[in-house]
Amino acid sequence: MGTKNAEAATKVKDLNELTALQQEVTRACGEKWVANMREATEMLTSVRDELTAIMEEAAKYTQEKAEQAVEAGKKVATAAVEKPLKQSKKPLLKWLK
Repeated sequence: MGTKNAEAATKVKDLNELTALQQEVTRACGEKWVANMREATEMLTSVRDELTAIMEEAAKYTQEKAEQAVEAGKKVATAAVEKPLKQSKKPLLKWLK
């Protein structure tokens, strides 16, 4: 684009032609810039949406695993308390003394 514009600028016959050429170049650059910004915005929006989905899935997985760990901990704690009580023939209050 730059070489063509420089070459065209050397061929203008008067100031009005140069001004028109500059306006055309400015308009074309502006349109290209807007199109590039739209494309970048679309790409970034897509990346954001994908990352959001990944994070939501990770949070769900983490929550599930945390709940499983809590349940496993409850079972282990219950078993640790109940086993000695079952092995002892003494009532609970005497066992605690």
